[in-house]
Amino acid sequence: MYKNSLSKSIFSFLLLVSTFSPYFITNINSVVVQAHESSSAHHETSDALLEPIMSLPDLIKATTPPPNYELLYNAILSEGRIILTPKSTNNGAIWSKNSLDNVPNQFTIEWTFRSINYFGKTDGGISFWFIDGSNYEKLEPIDAINGGDIWKDLKFNGLLLHVDNNGPTGPEVRAILNDGTKTFKDVNQFHESDFASCLLSYQDSSVPITLRLTYDNKDDNSFLKVQVDNKLCFQTRQVSLDNTVLNNKKIKIGVTATNIDRSNINNGESFEILKLNYYPTIIDESLIPNVKTMPQPKYVTQIINKDTGEVTYKEKSIYDDKNIDMDSLYEKLDRIEGKILANDISQLYQKLEDSVELNRLQLKKIDALVSVLSAYSRNNDGSTEQSSGSITEDNFQDFIKLNENLEKILSEQERIREFTKQEKNLNINGGNNGVIHADDIMYKLTLWIIPLIVIMMVMAYYTFKIRQEIVKTKLL
Repeated sequence: MYKNSLSKSIFSFLLLVSTFSPYFITNINSVVVQAHESSSAHHETSDALLEPIMSLPDLIKATTPPPNYELLYNAILSEGRIILTPKSTNNGAIWSKNSLDNVPNQFTIEWTFRSINYFGKTDGGISFWFIDGSNYEKLEPIDAINGGDIWKDLKFNGLLLHVDNNGPTGPEVRAILNDGTKTFKDVNQFHESDFASCLLSYQDSSVPITLRLTYDNKDDNSFLKVQVDNKLCFQTRQVSLDNTVLNNKKIKIGVTATNIDRSNINNGESFEILKLNYYPTIIDESLIPNVKTMPQPKYVTQIINKDTGEVTYKEKSIYDDKNIDMDSLYEKLDRIEGKILANDISQLYQKLEDSVELNRLQLKKIDALVSVLSAYSRNNDGSTEQSSGSITEDNFQDFIKLNENLEKILSEQERIREFTKQEKNLNINGGNNGVIHADDIMYKLTLWIIPLIVIMMVMAYYTFKIRQEIVKTKLL
């Protein structure tokens, strides 16, 4: 009975599916077609917004370097991509030949790049520039070698997105803004000057990475956003390009890279540019919701309770110290106060109180001296002896005694210094921590005994002569 009912149910389900299957298949195909059409329409819209003068052409079809971009240093065009560092210890750069004279209030730039043939910490990196192009020729690829030529001329006016793996928190994208007045002395100062960043594992990846910069100041409310593969790296309204790079400047777009590495001269890291697109507006990809975000660099502090031994960990963003609120400031002051109170500073405090009291007495005497001198100047007719403020030695007995005490202290210090110097010289001459050897004693005794023997021999000689003279006298 149960098997018959189950068979009837399965037969009914199959009949239902066979009846409505054309409807399901038709709807699924229509959905696929609609999705493909919307995607194609979207790409057509993005291509229509593209400004070809400031963008790279299709490099897959290109056989010669793009006419609107110049390739510098070791950069070459090969197999549908621009290789900035084709060999080890190479530098490479591409810069737009044209400039943006009138930058719109909204724009989007996409750089598609990749790094292959190396993984790990290195002095090299790749930089993406949106700057005033008046002195772009002086901007060499940025490396982490302190004292290099790059740090002599690294002054720019604009926005820089720098990707490297030589910072304190690992591989990441850094955003640095400069108005042309700040110079960077070394790589540490360069890393500390970024206003935002996110972690990015970019090395030795066959899959290209798309770095997107979006800027919007249409309503005088600046908004800057950086995405990596449609994931949010950072966004802020605290940065405005209008007062720096966009203020009547000729803007250039460029990319520089280097694989120079002090620790590995055979570093063959190859930085490649596959696409560079400039849109004078905001594209749809820039408006993707920030559901997926790139990881942010953080510091982890280990805290050990000295009473219980309990270990806890506290995460802190690297930008927490740049935005200190009043609560964190009070917390830091409390920690400093606790460290001070934990130490025995009573003696230091007493010396400080004595110094303050001594200064107070000295100020009191100085005020008395000033008042007496003022009275003396007012009575300049020679009658100062009759004035109430006449200068007498009794008025300054305490001051004179204080001076004498200071002189005694100074003389005592001088005596102690001389005694210490003599003792030090004695220790140096004695050697072996001031222990006097028997050889030194014999040497000093010899220095005393030899002159004494000479004197005694002379005296014996003259005594002998005198006795001979006396004997001769008696005989006569």
